[in-house]
Amino acid sequence: MSSAVAKRTQPLTDEQLAARARGGDRAAFAALYRRHVGSVYGRITRLLGPTSDREDVTQEVFSRLHRALPGFRGDCRFTTFLYRVVASAVHDHLRARKRRPLELRDDLDTWLPAATSAEQRLVARHDLELLFRGMQRMAARKRIAFWLTRIEGFTCAEAGDIVGAPGPTVKQRARAAERELRRYLAKHTGGHYGQS
Repeated sequence: MSSAVAKRTQPLTDEQLAARARGGDRAAFAALYRRHVGSVYGRITRLLGPTSDREDVTQEVFSRLHRALPGFRGDCRFTTFLYRVVASAVHDHLRARKRRPLELRDDLDTWLPAATSAEQRLVARHDLELLFRGMQRMAARKRIAFWLTRIEGFTCAEAGDIVGAPGPTVKQRARAAERELRRYLAKHTGGHYGQS
């Protein structure tokens, strides 16, 4: 196969698709959607828990992404830009639903280990519910800092670039979130969490 043919058959990068979508190419935006909708949904689930509003927030992310694409000039990777949109949409969602009780869907069970006894699964489900309920109590900015650094694995500087805050500020928010979560879990599990 010639190099010219090989170049034609290689899939477009995210950045190339974003440039085309920015120019009004609907097929390019649809390709970005198909490529990233699963990972966006997964990230939102890790932030919100298995709640019924994950689908709505996912659609909001892509609606915002479509509006934000004119501002994407390739100064960062497309995935970093997408993380910014996810963080912004989730932040606004968390602030709007702050007073609503957390309602976890039945698919929480899909997060549990398969090869365990019914009793172990019941305990694991209870612990997972506690984790999400503890996270729900956090302020939106702390929760997002915790998610980016402790769950997604970004450095504080990288997370700061995503949320538009200095790295030390993100570090402070993530540590505060972790302390709050440890205290909550310790309170609701007889004190065996949060021991250092």
